[in-house]
Amino acid sequence: EEIKGLKNLVRAWLEIKRKKDWKLTVIGNGSLRDELKKVKEITVLDFIQPELLVKEFDKAGCFILPSIIEPWALVIHEAASARLPIIASDVCGAAPVFITPNYNGYIFDSGDYKDLKQCMINIIDSSDDELMKLSNNSFLKSKLITPSIVAASLVSVLKMNKK
Repeated sequence: EEIKGLKNLVRAWLEIKRKKDWKLTVIGNGSLRDELKKVKEITVLDFIQPELLVKEFDKAGCFILPSIIEPWALVIHEAASARLPIIASDVCGAAPVFITPNYNGYIFDSGDYKDLKQCMINIIDSSDDELMKLSNNSFLKSKLITPSIVAASLVSVLKMNKK
């Protein structure tokens, strides 16, 4: 969909000259799917269930969410849990929680394809050691919200309301 910022993503990708062996894969069944399938420099996969998304994450070197509007985006937490470096726009509600710039990824100005392009180049140009650090740091960031933390928070709220 337009609000996912895919046109900026594709524009940024096509302008990157030195991609090494990196590929761009877009996943989803939105209204732009057929238009994106015409771009031979990217792969478009249909929407897949979360249990299969993990397999795609295993093949990936980075996760990008270029949204123009995105109140939260659980997928950012999922990508961090999958140990992926992450690039997301500044309108993604989960971005400041799960992304620390230069630690496990980058946050770019929504709608600014040149900013997005630079973030993508930063990832592509990273050494294997740098990518491993970004990856491990994403996993650490994913632990900011866990089932036990959520349960403890709920219990504390319930206890406070009994007083």
